[in-house]
Amino acid sequence: MTLPSFTTYLASKPRFVVTREMAQAALTWAQPLAMETLGIHTQRQTLVEGELPAYIVMTTPETNGGWGELMPVWFKPYERPVPLYCLDNWTMFALLYRSSFGDEANVEAFNIKNILRVVIGADLLIPFLPSTDGAGRFLRHGAMPILLSILWLEPDAREAWLAMHLSGARKFAEESRLQNIENVSSYLEKIENKAFLVPEQKKRSSTNPPFDLFSTTRQARINIAPCSAVCV
Repeated sequence: MTLPSFTTYLASKPRFVVTREMAQAALTWAQPLAMETLGIHTQRQTLVEGELPAYIVMTTPETNGGWGELMPVWFKPYERPVPLYCLDNWTMFALLYRSSFGDEANVEAFNIKNILRVVIGADLLIPFLPSTDGAGRFLRHGAMPILLSILWLEPDAREAWLAMHLSGARKFAEESRLQNIENVSSYLEKIENKAFLVPEQKKRSSTNPPFDLFSTTRQARINIAPCSAVCV
């Protein structure tokens, strides 16, 4: 697998700019699909103008809740309406996610429009799912909403994304030797802790430049691992 480099990161930044209009369009697209998916559980929510109570808040790396450029969207699950904090450039996340599919995957459908729909669609679902309802862990409760938001895509894009995830799942299973791991859930929890919870405690900020995340093979693999696990 070719790991993303800092040079690639700099060259890719114009491709993954996110504006408020783009984020809002993805949220608007996901709203009816999320409500249909939630079914009867939608009735438990206090809808705002006929939609799930969620709204976009744009952030920069300096105001992104301590996550810098690593987390493209995060939210406060207990607040209603739910604020979806959306980063203004998704280059770092996109390169890590793309790398999880492996070098042989066809990534033509991996563009910022589809990435926004998949991620914002999933993050709209998570706070309202009965299994999480304001709580949850990324890999345990985030994988299914990501799959659902992929299934919402137009047919050609949907098939392409499912193929990318299948490629990523095979690569992850092979590299991690999943067949030899007795407790896969525990293994995935360790991946999540290493990639997300520890950095969260240290509060990533703009003083930790993107260069740090791409500077070593070990660090790059740590940050790619959760994306690979989601493919499974």
